[in-house]
Amino acid sequence: VREIAEILKDYPNCRLHLDATQAIGKTQIDLSCADTASFAPHKVYGLKGNGVLFMKKGIVLEPLIHGGEQERGLRAGTENVPGIVGLGKAAEIAGVDYNNSKIISCHLGNGASICAIKNGKSVDTSMGFTPVEGLVMGTRCGDLDLGALIYIAEKENLDFKGMNNLINKKSGLLGISGKSVDMRDIRAGKDSGDERSTYAFNMFAYRVKKYIGAYAAAMGGVDVILFTGGIGENAWFQREAICDGLEFLGCTLDKAENERLAGQDGIISTPDSRVKLVSVTTNEELVIATDTYNLVK
Repeated sequence: VREIAEILKDYPNCRLHLDATQAIGKTQIDLSCADTASFAPHKVYGLKGNGVLFMKKGIVLEPLIHGGEQERGLRAGTENVPGIVGLGKAAEIAGVDYNNSKIISCHLGNGASICAIKNGKSVDTSMGFTPVEGLVMGTRCGDLDLGALIYIAEKENLDFKGMNNLINKKSGLLGISGKSVDMRDIRAGKDSGDERSTYAFNMFAYRVKKYIGAYAAAMGGVDVILFTGGIGENAWFQREAICDGLEFLGCTLDKAENERLAGQDGIISTPDSRVKLVSVTTNEELVIATDTYNLVK
């Protein structure tokens, strides 16, 4: 980090920011060479929107997004880097102008979310105040009836910490299947006739499918549906399950091409499909490097 700080002395418009959350409790944190540093509790299952921001004296920050005004005029949050990558690559592959299109981005992995993008602007996302809301994830429950949570807490004598641990670490694919967060393991269990694995597999696909339908309705249609993330780009069998039943939207999956393009970029819909279905590999590092270059050049 110190070597990077020395290099950046030649670029006065570039600031050195450290995301120090992962270092908490593991190593000594020295902020003397950093311009800013953040400690985000949601990475250790705290509430999204809370956290600590260190700023060296004299540093002035301008918010990227206005609203909330939680503290000192700055709005907390994290840039959706995988979503940025997926949107740009999917639009290029599908041959559409994302500033004049309706796109549904499905970022599916151990963490998962869906975003509705209309004419280049995000109009809705499945995650809420915390990452717990929305899709079934590796260990997060996703959408949940709060009455059910209160009922379980009363029956199991759970305090707030216990409830937080339940919905963040013991639910989702792991809690439903009782086996794993890995979609490959869950598929193997499903194929062998395991009831809980089958339920986890089907529930994951159903929740994604439901959000796709809702966002298509919210935007008045959809032109492109993209799949990215560990499950989205690799688990062709999950993409097939998700797309099954979406024909009414104009989605026709090319099953052979879908399987062939596991872990690769490409169109997985048939040529006559009104909606383009796209598999997109994630390259978060490229976006970060490109943005950094554009700032310092």
